Amino acid sequence: MLSNAIKFSEQNSVIKIIIASEPLSLLTGQIVDDIKLTVINCGVSIPEDELNLVFDKFVQSSNTKSEAGGTGLGLSICYEIIKGHQGNIWANNETCGGVAFNFIIPITGLVISDQEK
Repeated sequence: MLSNAIKFSEQNSVIKIIIASEPLSLLTGQIVDDIKLTVINCGVSIPEDELNLVFDKFVQSSNTKSEAGGTGLGLSICYEIIKGHQGNIWANNETCGGVAFNFIIPITGLVISDQEK
């Protein structure tokens, strides 16, 4: 997410990284502590109807007009990793014109002993 923010932002622009923690409700109903990370750039926004599509393989926003290149795999890989950790990842447009990419994952979970591996 940070790599994308750097790649698709104008030179000398500001990229914000916010880390927070709050209770998270898992699909099982269990409440656990989590970590939420947000990466905000003030570059180009993503059309509202594409905010979820950018997490699909080989997809980039239609607003991406830089020569930064890329294959459209980075965010789909992030999506798979976050989902594998029982988390969630999403994007939303910022008032500055850029995009906030967010993920949230539980930081407490089951401890697997050596015998269970």
